[in-house]
Amino acid sequence: IGTAINAGLEATGLDVRLQEAVGKALAALGSAAPASFAGRVAAARRLPPASGLWVLEGLGDAAADGDEPLHRRLEREGVAIASWPPLHAGLGLALARRFLSALPPAPRDVAAAVAGFARRCRRQAAPGYAGAVFESLGFVAWNLHPRHLAALDRALAEDDPVRRRYLWHGVGRGLYFSPLCAVPGGTAVALARAALAPPFAAGRRNAVAGVAWALTLVNLPRPESFAAAAAVAAPYLDRELAAAFGDGVASALALWHRVYGEEPTAGRFLAAAAASSAGRRLACRPWERLRRRRRGREGAVEELFIHP
Repeated sequence: IGTAINAGLEATGLDVRLQEAVGKALAALGSAAPASFAGRVAAARRLPPASGLWVLEGLGDAAADGDEPLHRRLEREGVAIASWPPLHAGLGLALARRFLSALPPAPRDVAAAVAGFARRCRRQAAPGYAGAVFESLGFVAWNLHPRHLAALDRALAEDDPVRRRYLWHGVGRGLYFSPLCAVPGGTAVALARAALAPPFAAGRRNAVAGVAWALTLVNLPRPESFAAAAAVAAPYLDRELAAAFGDGVASALALWHRVYGEEPTAGRFLAAAAASSAGRRLACRPWERLRRRRRGREGAVEELFIHP
């Protein structure tokens, strides 16, 4: 499991406190971790959710080493569907790292290469998860292969505008975890870049949503940290970007509920957010809007990795 999440911890500048929590979780598992994949997933689910979520993502990363599509392995081994979202996110990180590492400095046909990557995401993912896998391309491109980002964007602009939005949502996530933003006030830096880097409006909205998505999941156990970041960000977000930020928060909360159900962390987070005007505007109201919009249906997991 340690090997599984190593790249996610070291290559993305993951929040130091989160690194410590995941490290303690891995130490608690130690050599007693089960040999089977399903057993390791079950062990990860017994960890405190604040660290277990990231261990599940790392297991998905490690699972990409095999030739068997991930969704078939999950079905064959009887892995509970609640664990599938972070496992697919981890799969996306592994596939994106391999794809971008193999891409030459000046590829002749980026569009064909990206189309091939998209096909692999569809083949590996369960129905309704392919977008969640593809979204990691933006995350990895921003943090490890930024020289390719403009070419990826141009290729998707011509051939696949929906996946272009997934790309920039992933960039937003990558911005939050970027080492350059891992300083006091780093969230404001990430949001400023998210509002400026994409060359089109939907990309800017998705990048901002991606920053908010990552900010929320990392700080669910520490709502005071989210509140401080939201208070700083709120005055600088116009109506459109504030809506995108709120959607990122709500989507992250929906993902948490998919994985952990009614576990109380999200409830405490929302209760703390309700104590401030910024929290109500950027967390509580967007969450209620998403719940009303999805009343009676959960929708595909990939819908939580893109801003409409």
